[in-house]
Amino acid sequence: MPLALSPNETYAVVLASDKKKPVKKRPTFFFKFLTGEEMLNVADINDRMDKTKTPNTLFEVVFGTAKKYLRGWENMIDASGADIPFDIDWLGKIVGLVECQELLGKLLYQLPNLEDKKKLELQSGSNTARRAKGAKVRKSVNKSRRKPSRS
Repeated sequence: MPLALSPNETYAVVLASDKKKPVKKRPTFFFKFLTGEEMLNVADINDRMDKTKTPNTLFEVVFGTAKKYLRGWENMIDASGADIPFDIDWLGKIVGLVECQELLGKLLYQLPNLEDKKKLELQSGSNTARRAKGAKVRKSVNKSRRKPSRS
């Protein structure tokens, strides 16, 4: 089943300002994976942000869009150190407009964060113990085809 159609599949997003925090304490937002049509919708909203005339309209568009796709968060704490449980209506109380725009940008491109990227690079869905049928092994893998330049 495609990720965008799987209701329990989420995508982790970390704000740039939180990247250097320890992974186990790092505030993280979880968004649903987007379908192609949803991506186009978010891209259109990103384009319209520059043309929005009033702060209230901009706030409604940005936060409304984020709330539509936000599925949870973890490691959100208030100034006193108390945990902030997930409540969609609290999004505007824990992030500012610029941070919410950053969330939308990361949601749109669904780029993996550094930890996810490392995990993806380590995983392989193919059997690498044997080569594909018909694949030929190159004998001179380490030799460059370019001639050295004369300096």
